[in-house]
Amino acid sequence: MVKVGIRKPNLKSSLKARTTGKAKRALKRAVIPGYGKKGMGWVTNPKKAAYNAVYSRTTVGVGDIARAASGKGKKGTPSASGSAHGGSSVAPRVEGKRLAKQITSIDKANRALVLCLFFGWAGAHRAYAKMWGSFLVYLFTFGLFTFGWAYDIVLLLFRRAGLKRAERDTAASDAAVEGGPIVELDAPSVIGPSAEDAESHDGGDWELRKEEETRRAEELQLQNREFLKVHDVDVDMFTAEKVVTDVLWTIETMCPCMLKFDHGLANDGPMIFFSSPTKTGRVPKNVVEARISHEVVRMVGDSLGYEWPQYGDRIGAIISYLSDGRINKLDVYGNHNGNIVDVAIRRQGDVLLITSAGARDANGMWQSLCPSADPSTGELLEALTKEVERIY
Repeated sequence: MVKVGIRKPNLKSSLKARTTGKAKRALKRAVIPGYGKKGMGWVTNPKKAAYNAVYSRTTVGVGDIARAASGKGKKGTPSASGSAHGGSSVAPRVEGKRLAKQITSIDKANRALVLCLFFGWAGAHRAYAKMWGSFLVYLFTFGLFTFGWAYDIVLLLFRRAGLKRAERDTAASDAAVEGGPIVELDAPSVIGPSAEDAESHDGGDWELRKEEETRRAEELQLQNREFLKVHDVDVDMFTAEKVVTDVLWTIETMCPCMLKFDHGLANDGPMIFFSSPTKTGRVPKNVVEARISHEVVRMVGDSLGYEWPQYGDRIGAIISYLSDGRINKLDVYGNHNGNIVDVAIRRQGDVLLITSAGARDANGMWQSLCPSADPSTGELLEALTKEVERIY
């Protein structure tokens, strides 16, 4: 009989799996061809493989719950409470999909949480997330005998909190970008005290610290470039011309209305940054990130004969590349008389799609231009076009 709910901890079995069991598995992998490969269990022992597949989807371990509560998913991976764009918490899995991955916005989290609180026993929240397999299981087992129902309530609370925190961080980051030119990462700008304060507090060496940090950042970029080159990434193809061409081409084909903010983006040089290796020493998914922006500035004279800069339209873009040179994501924002709109473009398989479009209100808070549950690229583009036309 298949178990459902929380697995009973067994310290002896856990220690054995990590000591003698680990050594035996390593020996079998070296001797038996195909041992340990995914899917081999269905060939050697189909009955046991079927039982394990169901067992892993209808039960949850104490360690899984602890990692989810502490903000981590599987070992070494962030949970839903720590990421708004791809993290997922550990939950009783009735399907391969995970509930947290399907909840990608605060609005979705609120709706799913309400459904879970009142109709979670019937799997209504999983039906909302289009997880039909687990919906049917919850419907006929009273929410996995209430264990899955209770766990999903906690999971959605974590997910909602994580999305809110990510939104605040994004708003703060974007506000910093809009307040001035994009800061060059490989030559970080250190905001130091005035010359008099610096001299009185630290002997006037803050400029030396700034130079040292700039030098270290440049060395890191050289190391990252060499690392990618050793791992067969053609770093020489990521040129300024490629970045400018790709940004303008993507904007023109995906969201042409954003070109209204452009008054010379092609004339400005982008900043190109090579990504560092992952914590495990592997090539990251996005090997290169580039930033480019242009702002209309003209000097205006006053009655006393002084000239002051007057700022006009501004457009900026942040583009990320895969190792083969394809665009993985592109974020574009435009500013006209303090009215700010932005659009996010992401790769899904072999195509680029608009995944979000928004505007900022007078308080700097980001609001989606298409607040429906799961807007399509066409709906987002239509809403974005109307907002740009309204601004102009």
